[in-house]
Amino acid sequence: MSVDRTTDHTPADYYERIAAAYREDRFGNSYGRFIDAAERRWLEACLTRRPDGPVLDLACGDGRFSDRADLGIDLAAGMLRIARDAQPGTTFARADATAWPLADGTLGAAFCFHLAMHLHDAQLRTLFAEAARCLKPGGLLLIDVPGRLRRRLRPHRSDIAHWHGHSAHDVAEILAMAQGFTLDCADGLLMLPLHRVPTRWRPLCASLDRLLCRLLRPLASYQLIALRRS
Repeated sequence: MSVDRTTDHTPADYYERIAAAYREDRFGNSYGRFIDAAERRWLEACLTRRPDGPVLDLACGDGRFSDRADLGIDLAAGMLRIARDAQPGTTFARADATAWPLADGTLGAAFCFHLAMHLHDAQLRTLFAEAARCLKPGGLLLIDVPGRLRRRLRPHRSDIAHWHGHSAHDVAEILAMAQGFTLDCADGLLMLPLHRVPTRWRPLCASLDRLLCRLLRPLASYQLIALRRS
């Protein structure tokens, strides 16, 4: 599903337009299922120990992972309608990822996927400030970012809207922006171009990909970063 530069001025515009088809378009094929399973596996590993307070799914989209959250926020109303139907046990609200409608020190954890790639550094710093405000001491913030080193080796060539996937960082850069947090752990996602591999070979290649991401994490396409509130 492509970005229409004449109408998609913000990420919310884009995700509003594609809400109905998003799940099937992105995660209905073997490549998408690999991404979904890898992200869920990492999320569940990080949340194995129940956080001391509610869990927020930030930029929750259609609620793909909102079964692991108590609260979900997103700017795209269409996505929220789908999320509410899919996850009736989670409370949802329409809000910006840089202005959380929550009181200070109320959350045990927060997580977001496929959000940081759309944000400029100033917006990311604001997001981290909101996380520091809302998380209890010891609370976790889980976030994925496109890897800086991978982008240097294979530059992003998209000519679509400036906000769509042009951001990239390494773990050190994220730590420098995330004041009030320490690094809990980091992992990598996607080392091999699995979308170009024939379907019958993908299970084998997926296992190799996971091994390479553990051994050569900075080279992975995405950095999975767990930050702990000081």
